[in-house]
Amino acid sequence: MFVKVLLPLYLQEALLYSLPATTTAPAAGTRVVVPLRGKLYSGIVVETLEKVEVDYTVREVAGAPEEKPTVTALQLKLWRWIARYYMCTEGEVMKAALPARLKSENITENTRENARSLSVSFVALHPDIDSDEKLAATLDSMKRGTKGERLLLTYLELAEPLSLSAPPEIPEAELLKQSGVSTQVLKSCEKKGLFALVRKRAERTRESSAERLPERLPELSPHQQKAFEAIKAADKPVLLYGVTSSGKTEIYIRLIAETLRTNRQALYLLPEIALTTQITERLRAVFGDRIAVYHSNFSDAERAETYSDLLAANDKADKAQLILGVRSSLLLPFSNLGLIIVDEEHENTYKQFDPAPRYNARDTAVVAARMHGAKIVLGSATPSIESYHNALTGKYALVRLTERYGSAVLPEIRTLDMRRARRKKKITASFSETLLNAITETTGKGEQVILFQNRRGYSPYVQCDDCGFTLKCECCDVSLTYHKFNSSLSCHYCGYSAAQPSECPQCRSTNIKAKGLGTEKIEDDLSFLLPEARVERLDLDSVSSRSAYERILNGFESGATNILVGTQMICKGLDFGNVSLVGVMNADSLLNFPDFRACERSFQLMSQVAGRAGRANKPGMVLIQTSMPENPVIRQVVNHDYETFFETQIVERLTFNYPPFCRLILVSLKHSNRELLQEAGAALKIALTKVFGANVAGPEPPPVGRVQNKYILCFRIKLKKDGAADSYKDFLRDAFARLRKEKKYSGLIVIADVDPA
Repeated sequence: MFVKVLLPLYLQEALLYSLPATTTAPAAGTRVVVPLRGKLYSGIVVETLEKVEVDYTVREVAGAPEEKPTVTALQLKLWRWIARYYMCTEGEVMKAALPARLKSENITENTRENARSLSVSFVALHPDIDSDEKLAATLDSMKRGTKGERLLLTYLELAEPLSLSAPPEIPEAELLKQSGVSTQVLKSCEKKGLFALVRKRAERTRESSAERLPERLPELSPHQQKAFEAIKAADKPVLLYGVTSSGKTEIYIRLIAETLRTNRQALYLLPEIALTTQITERLRAVFGDRIAVYHSNFSDAERAETYSDLLAANDKADKAQLILGVRSSLLLPFSNLGLIIVDEEHENTYKQFDPAPRYNARDTAVVAARMHGAKIVLGSATPSIESYHNALTGKYALVRLTERYGSAVLPEIRTLDMRRARRKKKITASFSETLLNAITETTGKGEQVILFQNRRGYSPYVQCDDCGFTLKCECCDVSLTYHKFNSSLSCHYCGYSAAQPSECPQCRSTNIKAKGLGTEKIEDDLSFLLPEARVERLDLDSVSSRSAYERILNGFESGATNILVGTQMICKGLDFGNVSLVGVMNADSLLNFPDFRACERSFQLMSQVAGRAGRANKPGMVLIQTSMPENPVIRQVVNHDYETFFETQIVERLTFNYPPFCRLILVSLKHSNRELLQEAGAALKIALTKVFGANVAGPEPPPVGRVQNKYILCFRIKLKKDGAADSYKDFLRDAFARLRKEKKYSGLIVIADVDPA
């Protein structure tokens, strides 16, 4: 007997191995251990053969296969589709789909039991520190500036709001990372009676309740009920187009409840890990321990456990019936999937950028739903151009929710002309006088403010005022971002960092300054201008872990902070009833981006962040700072006019042949030698032009033309929607393979990004 084995590697096809004579033929999806290039790998059997004819010696699998499949037949089918459509290998899809524990070459253990046996360490205040007086005395007794004091202060910050009767348990890894101290310091503090360490099984760290709660379904308004019935009646994918705060989540909950009652599974996809914190609590209150959360901020043991729970659902249908997660959740082993919800379907974070597979979870979910015979609902207040076009042309069913739920009304949106404010000298730091006064008035009334700036860090670049020199990354053609909290310069492409110099590296002038506007600078300016304000920041720098997300969001929801500054993380689906003011700090930076989707992203981001205001019974106000108040996109945001925005954009897309009227493939060539790269680009251009003619543009460098010491050239290919996409992709695969085989191009990296975001 022989088996074809898929490995989590960049290989064009599954590899052939023989089975020992006494081994029973394994089912497709079963794990086996096989040798390759002197190493052992855990692979997945995709086919069993009785006879083969090859001109080489077939190696034998290294151990007995597992008894039951780890991957389902539907998973393998979806993997094949992803690999084919997104021009990658099935091995790359496998690598993304399986938790690391299931890719280990040690397959003799029971994976689920092994996942359960792992433990995670948590840190809490020692039980003896049970009063404010004892805590104050402990702090007073510590030497200032010591690592022990830093550890305690970091714990207190992460533990907010602190309850001394039941001190919060903070993951040890998170506490050590945030404080910057070693394990030895923590152990020393434990011996001194400062902390108590608690170890828990990994299973208990997963977000699930200990008991099954009765379903308490939300009441639907007449508009929601009508939308709910329309969704149920649809026999095709549904686009639920509902304005912000229209109650889409309540409809999702009703749909999930009906799905679970029929003993089928439901998948609730979100574009951002940060959103899982709020929505998990809402779903848990209804569905209890039937919900499991799955995303990259969980440990591998936790992800492996959820994966195994879903596999076990074939035999036991009372656990992990509702999965809440980000795009990777789509690749889990569902056995009886009845519903997929893609919330905020317009978000570009559903598209995997790097590494392969560069799939779009929203579009892949539509395919997966068809394979499973499941209903799929795509929800958004600002649908993507492609999805809304699909709805208008009948590919999707369109269901509208045009009113906010209950007494909430859409916020008033106003533009603040920054040109006029500059002329009248009515700008302080990055704030116009109007916005600063509005923030002061709002917080003075006990209400909350959200401020949006789509750049993290303190300043996007550092420049010498004397010679104009800008500090750039040593490995990438991009300016370094200044981060004030640790006085460092960092590259947001490769992670390179350096200390802030005291003088210009080029002219030695000390007149070197941080320029531009990032979230950290806004936070810093607010602390100076409004010292009484309680400000928090939500961006990639401030939320390095799951507990950090929860701490910031819980603090804002409880009122411990009253101003939240953030990047696009704060635009997506967060629901805070006390927010009555939203400020967009710099709308121009969104619009002035060299991409055909710049207007669409700008409209979506501004509309979504505006939707955070006035979600309860408080009227909301949105203030947009811009030097282009007459810009059509900004006017459409102000007027809450998605339809006019769509009509304008769809005409432009048709005129210039952009999606949804064609399919795009972005081809990137990378090499450390610029001259060789340009030569390879010229050779590929000749081959592409023969097939695609004027529908291929390039080669040209992207806005950042060098990353991690590799130069980049890009082609943009427009494919006709004529049903020949597969043959076009086959041609591209062959063209790339021929280019790679030429010895002079050794080291050349060729990447195809299908439907780039």
